[in-house]
Amino acid sequence: MIDFKEPLRISYYQLLNGNLSYNAVNVPVSDSVEKLSDKVNIYVLLTQQNGFSVNDQGAFRSEETMLIDIVSRGTRVSKSTVDNVAGQIFALLFPSVQGNALPPQPGLSVINMRITDDKYLVFQTTGALNVKRRLITTTQLCSQGSGLGSPIQPSGPLHNPVTSPDFSDATTYNDSNLLNISYHLFFNDNSVFLTEGVEYTKLPGGGFTILIPGFDATAHFYTFFIEVQ
Repeated sequence: MIDFKEPLRISYYQLLNGNLSYNAVNVPVSDSVEKLSDKVNIYVLLTQQNGFSVNDQGAFRSEETMLIDIVSRGTRVSKSTVDNVAGQIFALLFPSVQGNALPPQPGLSVINMRITDDKYLVFQTTGALNVKRRLITTTQLCSQGSGLGSPIQPSGPLHNPVTSPDFSDATTYNDSNLLNISYHLFFNDNSVFLTEGVEYTKLPGGGFTILIPGFDATAHFYTFFIEVQ
């Protein structure tokens, strides 16, 4: 089991810190409330992280969660303040529907990032200040292989995720950018990596064919993520 907690937290910090503001004032990001709580009235904490192993023989993998805690303090606070910061966070994390924008960390691959919980904390009063918080939980699949060798990169932009409309028929997805590329195929609907040669096979010209009995991309909507090794 590889510990994904620290590199994932570093990646979130690098993406968010220095890129959030409210009323033209920087909104700091930290993993420790002691650094911020007595100095600023709007800040973001990277607090709880949870995960469980989904290792196989090809790589160390884990489904990891990250709790992003947006805090606003003052004599008068409103949801609009934390909502403004939340909107900036979403724009940074998800610049497109095809993936996330987390800065890469050595040996760490992050795919299938999604929002799995988003809520406001019950209104609080701390001393003479009122507090409003919005708690956003993201979940992502983290992976780390052996790190041996230099993987071949796709020849062009990788289409990711792959959904049913991208298939040329009921079971086939063609993509020349995947030619000679080492990758694993994550079946999002079942939250599992498919076994090559059993549940899917790679095509000589690039792409893959799904071998799962009853699979039909023309009749159902499926989502796959390609994890380049």
